[in-house]
Amino acid sequence: MTKEEKIARYSKLNQEVVPGKNAMANKAVQELAERHHAKYIDINDPLKDRDGNLKAEYTIEGMHIKEEGYRAIFDLFMGYAKEPRWNV
Repeated sequence: MTKEEKIARYSKLNQEVVPGKNAMANKAVQELAERHHAKYIDINDPLKDRDGNLKAEYTIEGMHIKEEGYRAIFDLFMGYAKEPRWNV
């Protein structure tokens, strides 16, 4: 399979399958956090474009996250860690 074919395959999966599965998994994790009075941080939101897809600058082929995506997640976590209510 060529690189272009892989990109097309992952792009189709990313648009048709992944958002629904991610949404279900995120909802389950959010509900679990609420039941245990834990903070839920949606790491997907800052990675999405206006259409809800993974931003091009954060992905290799439309599905897997590259370093820039992990940096965005890290920065999100650090923002929460620096909030006064977390520094007990």
